[in-house]
Amino acid sequence: MSVFKQAERMLAIHRRVASLLPAQGNGLQVVRWDGSVLVIFAENAAIATRVRQQVPSLLKKLAGAGFGATDIRIKVSVVEEKPMQPKHAQMSDAALASLAELADAVKAPEVRDKLDALLQRQLKQRSAS
Repeated sequence: MSVFKQAERMLAIHRRVASLLPAQGNGLQVVRWDGSVLVIFAENAAIATRVRQQVPSLLKKLAGAGFGATDIRIKVSVVEEKPMQPKHAQMSDAALASLAELADAVKAPEVRDKLDALLQRQLKQRSAS
């Protein structure tokens, strides 16, 4: 079978699965279909669990649509996490003044040190922008 025909077949089965499982369709990807075993990658474990519960009815519906699958294997796909962007929240002048007052009023040295560090970080961030 040509690559183009295989791609068309995979796309057709993917669309059918997505239409039969609309709530999970966006989190699924059909990765292999050999005519009897269908392998689907799920975006996360929650989606995989929900789809696994629906495998018996999904097999019947696929058979009714002309896809004679005898087994469906659901696997959780491994996706690289995107690095988090640093936050650049800035406190208002009033908040900085209140934080400075609080730091002066606190008697516990470890709390005062943390408040001072937060205040210094906010002031440094403000001067950098």
